[in-house]
Amino acid sequence: MIRILMLLCAAAAFSGTASAQLTVDQKVSDFTQLAATYAKNYAPYEWKVQSQNFDLLKVKTWLDRVKASKDDLEFMDICADYVAALNDAHDYISFTSDYQAYLGIDVDLFDGVYLLDYVDRSKLRATAYPFQVGDELVSIDGVATADWVKANSKYNTGANPRSTARLTASYIGFRPQSVIPGAVNLPTRSTLVIKRQSGAVETYTIPWTTSGTPLFAVGPVPGLNFNANRKAPPNPVKVRPADDVTDLTADTGVDLPTILDHGLTNARLPGSKLRAEVKAYLGVNEVPPVFTFPTGFTQRLGRGGFDYFASGTITISGTRIGYIRIPDFEPFSTSSATNSFISEITYMQANTDGLVIDVMRNFGGSACYAETLLTYVIPTKFRTVGYEIRATAYWVDAYSQELEYYKSVGAEPWIINTYQALLTGIKEAYSENRGRTGPIPICAVSLDRSPAVDRTGKIAAYSKPVMLVTDELSVSAAEMFAAVFQDNQRGIVYGMRTMGAGGTVTSNPVGATTFSEAFVTVTQSLMNRKNPIVTADNPTAPYVENIGVRPDIQADYMTKENLLNNGKTFATDMFNAAANYIKNGR
Repeated sequence: MIRILMLLCAAAAFSGTASAQLTVDQKVSDFTQLAATYAKNYAPYEWKVQSQNFDLLKVKTWLDRVKASKDDLEFMDICADYVAALNDAHDYISFTSDYQAYLGIDVDLFDGVYLLDYVDRSKLRATAYPFQVGDELVSIDGVATADWVKANSKYNTGANPRSTARLTASYIGFRPQSVIPGAVNLPTRSTLVIKRQSGAVETYTIPWTTSGTPLFAVGPVPGLNFNANRKAPPNPVKVRPADDVTDLTADTGVDLPTILDHGLTNARLPGSKLRAEVKAYLGVNEVPPVFTFPTGFTQRLGRGGFDYFASGTITISGTRIGYIRIPDFEPFSTSSATNSFISEITYMQANTDGLVIDVMRNFGGSACYAETLLTYVIPTKFRTVGYEIRATAYWVDAYSQELEYYKSVGAEPWIINTYQALLTGIKEAYSENRGRTGPIPICAVSLDRSPAVDRTGKIAAYSKPVMLVTDELSVSAAEMFAAVFQDNQRGIVYGMRTMGAGGTVTSNPVGATTFSEAFVTVTQSLMNRKNPIVTADNPTAPYVENIGVRPDIQADYMTKENLLNNGKTFATDMFNAAANYIKNGR
């Protein structure tokens, strides 16, 4: 996921400003602004009190910590703690820093153990660092890996313990200061204890590769003057006299335009930095699935660089099974992606006995695009999820403008009446203390949706059995897709529970503090499902938030066996389960 705050000079200049920290009053002001941002806009407040036992409005203890913080980095960490206490995968605080450190490895959770699942051989040559994918990371800098993940989980919360552990593990070998304020205090080298697959335990010392400008303090930042009789401090800014400006041409022997061409005006990120410095999670938002297709699979889409989906067919025991992977719900072109999906659904309807739809490692996107695709998956009328909106002036204005638009274009009376009712509901909630609406549609005028039809009026949705595949990295719009699929009993859900990021979030971070320049994202609505969901680890509620969508058949990709054989075991089991469901209905 992003990140946190402030501007400083290069490291050489820090010696003169390292002590220029925010004042206590400034930190209190910033934290109060942060809390007020959530108090005003955060939709799941009551749910977090109930399910997470966290009341974001109770800030006394937090303010005591803020007042006692020794420096700006500690203050930033307290802010990160506060946002993490929401246990909301959609919400993060970010600080304005481009500093990051990279170790050359990535770690993930397999069979309950933290294993290497990526080694950057451009940085870590096998002759010096012979460890491999599948080896266990026992500890880093003397801290057991599981303990490190637990201590640092506030930097990448995932709404449930397993998702949080996996998200946090990605920061073992990659430390962006925008997320982790203390990343600037890393040692030059870190000591890793690695248990090889042979059973041998080996110790390695690996240097960190760093880039960007580290931030150690926000200050000096002028404070507000509440004393009318107090004189303003003198201007501390030193301005160089005109005759003291260096003559670049004379000093270098190169005229000024040439110097600029050599980099002083180059605002483009260097190509070498555009690559992912951290692999993070194999398969996330990628068109090809995380697993290797089994023998006998005939691939249709997914090889081309411009494909929106991966798809194909396989026959198992005489049963023809179709497969479509939806990698995300934010395609470059929604219309082109929708047309491609329609084409695949049409093909699958004519050539298969059943269908597997894969939304594993899908980080979401547009809920409305997801809802559109559902109209081609569900061949009957269905109820989509509603959204309980935290009513603010923004939403009153937005729905008022929608209503006025439909009036101006002469929309049918039922559409105008629907939007009038929605606006009335939002206005009523806005008049209440932290009011939230009931579940309302955000993509259509009703929660009841009809299946897609072709030009002749014939239903165009796939009508045969469907199995949906999810995991703990199926997030947000992917969870909405899964929730609607399950609520309307369209088929079975196979895999692992989804993350539990069940709302809509500000599309861009909003400023949350003034002096420290932090930014946050805020969940503004709650997905509301057709029926309350009963689980052992959350209160019964009709929400996706924290609860996630639970599978009908549990199957875990995150095993060492799948890591080492590229998911062949998982894929084989998945298609066998689909064949059994298609033939036997279970």
